[in-house]
Amino acid sequence: MPSADIIVPEITHTDTPVTVTAAFKNAPNSVSWYISKNNGSEVLYTNYCTGLLSKTGGQISFKSYGTYRLIARTTDAGGQKREFTTLVRVCLLYTSDAADDMQCVD
Repeated sequence: MPSADIIVPEITHTDTPVTVTAAFKNAPNSVSWYISKNNGSEVLYTNYCTGLLSKTGGQISFKSYGTYRLIARTTDAGGQKREFTTLVRVCLLYTSDAADDMQCVD
C-alpha cells in the first residue's frame, strides 16, 4: 500500500515561493497534484498556484490568499488508489509606509 510524507509550511504569504517536499513509498506510478481552496471543489493545483510539482515535490507560489488543501494522488502496482493531503494557510502580505510594519491579512 502506498504511503507518503508531504512537507509544506503551514502558513505562508502570497508573495513567497513554497517548497513542497514529497516522499512516496510503494507508489511506483506517477503522482497527480490537486488543490481545494476554502473547502471548495478540487481542481488541478495550477488553478491556484504557479510553479511545478512532481513526485518528489517542487516549488509553488499561491496566487491568492485563503486556506488550501494540497492533494497528492497515486496508484500502487496493484491498482489501489491513495490520496494524501496537507493544509496550507496563505496570507496576503502588505506593507505600510514603514518597512518594519508588515502584517498578515486574511
